[in-house]
Amino acid sequence: MRSKVKRILSVLIALAMVLTVGAGIQPSDVFADGEIALTVQKEGKTVKTFTMEELEAIAVSEGDEGVKKTYNYTAWNVNPSFSEYSGIQGPTVEEILTKAGVAEYLKDTGTVTFKSVDKYVGTLTGKQLREDRYFYPHGDLVTPATGYIPVDAYEKAEKVPAVISLSGEKTLYVGQVAPNEQNNPIFVKFMAQGGVIDVSTKEAERCSQVKVDKASGTLQQPGTEITISAPEDISWDYDKIYFTFESDKSPNYGCPIYNCGPKQDIVYKPVCEEGNCTLKIRVKGYGKQDSVLQTFTYYAGDALTVKVNGVTKKSYATGDDVAATGKTANNVSYSGFNNYPTRSEKTDRTGITVASIIEDATGLVPGSTLPDDAIITFTTGVDGYTTKLTAGQIFEDRYYYPKGAAGTDSTGGAVKAAAYEGKKKVPAILETGNKHSLIFGQTEPNEQNFTECVHEMLMLGQIDIDTESSPEKCEAVTSATPADGSTIVIGQKIELPFPSKKNKRDKICYLIDPEEGVLPGLAGGFYNYSPKRDSEKLSNKPVFNTVGKHTLKVRTVGYGKKSSDVTTFTYNVVPAKVTGFKASSSGYNALTLRWSRTTGATGYEIYRKSGSSYKLLKTITSGSTTSYKVSGLKTGTTYYYKIRAVANDEQGQKVRGSEVSASGKPIPASPSLSLKTGKRKATVKWSRVSGASGYQILRSTRQSSGFKVVKTIKKGSTRSYVNRSLKKGKTYYYKVRAYKTVSGKKVYGSYSTVKKVKIK
Repeated sequence: MRSKVKRILSVLIALAMVLTVGAGIQPSDVFADGEIALTVQKEGKTVKTFTMEELEAIAVSEGDEGVKKTYNYTAWNVNPSFSEYSGIQGPTVEEILTKAGVAEYLKDTGTVTFKSVDKYVGTLTGKQLREDRYFYPHGDLVTPATGYIPVDAYEKAEKVPAVISLSGEKTLYVGQVAPNEQNNPIFVKFMAQGGVIDVSTKEAERCSQVKVDKASGTLQQPGTEITISAPEDISWDYDKIYFTFESDKSPNYGCPIYNCGPKQDIVYKPVCEEGNCTLKIRVKGYGKQDSVLQTFTYYAGDALTVKVNGVTKKSYATGDDVAATGKTANNVSYSGFNNYPTRSEKTDRTGITVASIIEDATGLVPGSTLPDDAIITFTTGVDGYTTKLTAGQIFEDRYYYPKGAAGTDSTGGAVKAAAYEGKKKVPAILETGNKHSLIFGQTEPNEQNFTECVHEMLMLGQIDIDTESSPEKCEAVTSATPADGSTIVIGQKIELPFPSKKNKRDKICYLIDPEEGVLPGLAGGFYNYSPKRDSEKLSNKPVFNTVGKHTLKVRTVGYGKKSSDVTTFTYNVVPAKVTGFKASSSGYNALTLRWSRTTGATGYEIYRKSGSSYKLLKTITSGSTTSYKVSGLKTGTTYYYKIRAVANDEQGQKVRGSEVSASGKPIPASPSLSLKTGKRKATVKWSRVSGASGYQILRSTRQSSGFKVVKTIKKGSTRSYVNRSLKKGKTYYYKVRAYKTVSGKKVYGSYSTVKKVKIK
């Protein structure tokens, strides 16, 4: 009886130890044999308990009976201060979960919660528990408040698992992913003295995002500190804000910690240095998924710097400094094309004129002391995008064309008169709002000027003026396909070589039959209207739409360069070659010539072979005529013909296209056929064929094969035949053709349509 009571008391004590979790009861250092030292739960329900003896057994190294594994741990706490723990022995958390049968149950986004009897709770996600963690013997070289980790801190690192010690305060120990990780808050004490491990597949919450005091995309002075604030629901004690400016990194353990010691209000603020600063922030917390990555971009330095021949003349710290010294253009509209090309408008823009900025910074006056061939380079500090223009190009008369869409061709064709209506002269400006863009008007309504509109010029932008160098000359077009002097057909496209890659933004401009003294330029056609796409499919090839002698003038133009020399190509344009030319029989003594209508043709010339040469047979005076009948021909004789399109040039001279051949011979026409059934017979009737000497009747029991001659009619006037002794109920197929006897030989015509009859 006493033994039974003792066992009952032992169970009650063990249950009491489990119930003390979170109740604030300090555990005993000594557990009696058989008492529950640790409980493993799944979704809050107990799945297995462990006694101290069972935990001791798990902690023994495999293959080394009685030998326990020993681990060392380093840690930073939230103060921050560094600690090192040596000679830790005990089972790993992974081994405990495996013995309990829940190891595979834990997923990366699930959680494992460690509950101590003194109410302390620590939680890790499955990913945090299982990621590689280390003991860093030189981790004390790190000072979290500086955000700097010396390379030496990583030396002699040892990989360690998460362990529950079986001596001392029976603590949960976890290693560090990086030497500055503040892992001490997850060191839960008294775990092997009645603690609970609860595994859950419920997806861990995600850490909250933060706010910054400087708006992304703004200009800052070098050395500016960025202050980070967190939402009220963030745990400043344990959730850490990691950040980095390095483009190839994502904020993680090992990166600087913003709130490294929140209890002492220790923060390490990101500092925006000279140039582009891309600040990346992520919040990490134990038992939580990382926050969504946040990215903030800043530009540290002067808003705009103006240089002459490489020497800085003036820098403007802010856009307001630029506005204070320049001439403002208010509510100005601009028109333009981009690379595709797609025409668009930028309406009601406000900015500082480029001319006034240059004059203020350098004293150079466009159109006066600033040479037209000076090269001006505009560069944005945001992404380094650059465009070059000569002073003459950017400060020449430029316009807003409100009717440009009505008078320009999307394929880069020449400008129509309607495009010039209502034009307004506009200056080149740097916008003080919107995207702080360099923007300027068009000299012609189809100019693709928007490709050179550099954005973010008041974000570390530079204007570099080169008065010492001479602008290079654009690459000239020296060849074409077909070659200069070729004879080509009307509508045939001329191919020109694209500029070399270094001149990819240069335009090949052309004019067809320009007036004397008129040179190809932006008002003409563009060959490579979309140069960045550099594709034959996106080229606007010159086409001649009339016959005669034509001239093609070509010149390459480019921003920041001198235009190339003009190259002239001449072509003899003739009507296109006739297509679909055929000679078909139209009876025993005639042929009908047929062809397709030919582009550009005002008529056709038809020739027939006579002996060894061809002689003109007929001149057709209409380009829409597509047939001609030739009569009085000999049955069975093959005749040969040629045809070519003709058209008149601007001087009224006849221009002829290439010849096309066809041949044919007159044969008797195909008769019409009808059948009538009778008792074991079929009556075959056909239409009379002009010029026929007789007819040939063929029969088969199949529709498309097996035909044999059943009767040859020797009179052209005969129009019927009775085929007797046929099988009742059987179906027969018939066809008939006429023939004409010429010089003792039969010349057969085409067969009639096959007809069938079922015998009664």
